Amino acid sequence: MITVVSVQTISYTEQGVKTLRPANIVKLCKILDVSTDYIFTGESTSVLANTISEKLSHLSSNEMVFVEMILNSCVGLCNLHKTE
Repeated sequence: MITVVSVQTISYTEQGVKTLRPANIVKLCKILDVSTDYIFTGESTSVLANTISEKLSHLSSNEMVFVEMILNSCVGLCNLHKTE
């Protein structure tokens, strides 16, 4: 088992006595496989969404139109599958 912080540190954090150092928060997030956004806001930022966003950012406006058409078709097929 990997110890990131002591049990006492976690206890103090839960009680509001101490806060975790940012480096320890990042380590815990990696172990728990959650984003730091999720820890701080309760909302998850998907790694997949970030990857897709990065790839889309390099496309031209015309290319984005095609991607949107493909995406709309995929969503339509998924919705069709749900109704069966």
